[in-house]
Amino acid sequence: MKKRAIRPQGKLFGFSYQFNNGLSAYYFLLVDNIKEKILNRILAEDRPFRVTDYGSLVASGYGSPTEETKVMLREKYNAEI
Repeated sequence: MKKRAIRPQGKLFGFSYQFNNGLSAYYFLLVDNIKEKILNRILAEDRPFRVTDYGSLVASGYGSPTEETKVMLREKYNAEI
């Protein structure tokens, strides 16, 4: 499984995963202050992790985010995807 951080948007983090079978998935996670530094360290070290151990999952799906998801993230979290 390949993982790639899309980019942090303040406390909102976006992740994209490509599985060995070619399918991809995305996750948007709202991260609290305490766990943000730990998550950044894990990303820098490219270690595996469970997304929900570091915050609240606000959106996820297969493929790319839908337009509806992008609008929600923009309106609620001021995130440009």
